[in-house]
Amino acid sequence: MASKNDVAADSCAFMADSIEDPNYLYLHNLICSILNCFFIFPCIIGNVLVIMAICKTPSLQTSSNSLVLALASSDLAVGVIAQPALSAWRLSQIASDLKVGCVVGVLAENVGWLLAGVSLFVITAISCERFLALHLHLRYNNIVTRRRLAKVVLCFWFTWAIIIILRFFVVNMSILRIIAIIFLAITSLIMFVAYIMIYKLVRKHQMQIRQQCFIIIRSETSKVIDMTRYKRSTLTMLYILGFFLLCYFPFFTVMVVEIAVGVTLKTKAAYLYTVTTVYVNSALNPVIYCWRLREMRLAVRKLVNINTNFTENENNISLTHTKRLQAIQTQKSASLLMH
Repeated sequence: MASKNDVAADSCAFMADSIEDPNYLYLHNLICSILNCFFIFPCIIGNVLVIMAICKTPSLQTSSNSLVLALASSDLAVGVIAQPALSAWRLSQIASDLKVGCVVGVLAENVGWLLAGVSLFVITAISCERFLALHLHLRYNNIVTRRRLAKVVLCFWFTWAIIIILRFFVVNMSILRIIAIIFLAITSLIMFVAYIMIYKLVRKHQMQIRQQCFIIIRSETSKVIDMTRYKRSTLTMLYILGFFLLCYFPFFTVMVVEIAVGVTLKTKAAYLYTVTTVYVNSALNPVIYCWRLREMRLAVRKLVNINTNFTENENNISLTHTKRLQAIQTQKSASLLMH
């Protein structure tokens, strides 16, 4: 007669190794569930505000911000789907509910891998876009359009989704881990080369500006302003990249260890914490946007103030109405006393 674990292993396919020894993982499951639940609402609220700010502010609807919009959408999906699913999965492990654990576990794993891959690709695309903005200069707006960027992002969504679906048909999970590590290595190399080339081009532009005559004309001044704005936005994307790699590096380190030595109880515990760190990154990105990008910060503040001002206006109208009634009553009382 098949045991309960054997039944779960058969029905969960590649999730079979996640149901062993729940006693050892009890505390780790509980901590990770609490951490993910804590970051769900900041992740959702922050990314919704960023998406609304870009959609409702015409000046923010640029090619560069279309990639920020794609990243914010992916981060929002983390807060709406991936984090709740991961928390439910780990709590079902604590409750030893293998049937529920199987369903939410498959959802958490596949959605998590999908969104992690998309986020990595979009951040790589942002690095390339920043380089093209400086390299193409006047031709940039004609070549790098929002529609073309959207097509590139959608193509990757489709391609990566197919790879994730293949997970159901590939028995050896090391293959998927190897694909993920190769993908990380390639994208990291692309980002490194892109920012090195950006650094060289910025230095070249600065040298050209210094060598110009001291006659200040309007066109030259605008170039300096554009360069300053470009450097700030590029530095912002570097911050996003830095936090991204900081949050993702432990996750990929655990995958390398699992390929080298196999899946153990210690790597399972480490996997839980590194996945949680990856998801925390989705809540940090909106903070970086608002901290570094003044226009984004003002647009988000405007969105928040709309609701605040509406409430204040309602209160002011009510207060004004009350004062008018009091004034009318005072006038009536005064007229009665005079008579």
